Amino acid sequence: MNDANHVTATGDREEAAQHLARRLHALLLGGIDMQDVLITAEYLLEHPDTAEQDGGMHWRVRRTLETGMFVAYARPFIHTRKPGLPKLKLARDLSDELLASHDEVLRRRNAVHAHTDETDLRRILQTTSPAGLHEWLWESGELLEQWFSPKPEILSYIAALAKANLAAFLGEIEAIASKDPDSHVSPDAN
Repeated sequence: MNDANHVTATGDREEAAQHLARRLHALLLGGIDMQDVLITAEYLLEHPDTAEQDGGMHWRVRRTLETGMFVAYARPFIHTRKPGLPKLKLARDLSDELLASHDEVLRRRNAVHAHTDETDLRRILQTTSPAGLHEWLWESGELLEQWFSPKPEILSYIAALAKANLAAFLGEIEAIASKDPDSHVSPDAN
């Protein structure tokens, strides 16, 4: 092998190793996110938020848990604004209900939990004049807000999605780890 071919082969191997390291990093962080989502969804299911009961927690705590759950779930599946870790694939062989739930989680993340879009899932019910809003802001007046927490059914779907994705991420980590390090081919980044 001449020097030019050796440099190219070495560069390709280093690039493949860097890509693989980024992929493993994304899979590990994705697995951590899915564990957090699973535990949070199960906790919220065990502490229902119904008209009769507040689940034993302040409503703002519940809302923050819900927001964190939606954001953490979506994180492995969305593109980053800067070049970052590769986007991960959704677990395979999911039911139609779970696929629809995945889409709903991403929609809620985008519309309510990570951004402030105008949506019926979260809205101000009491619209007042600019003077009234000023008074509310400075004197801590009452302003009615409507917030729709995820129902137990969607929490169950989120928990099932987190389990399936965690298993898929761990399976990919095992597959990568079981290969000969010198034989690694750059895996698909999507």
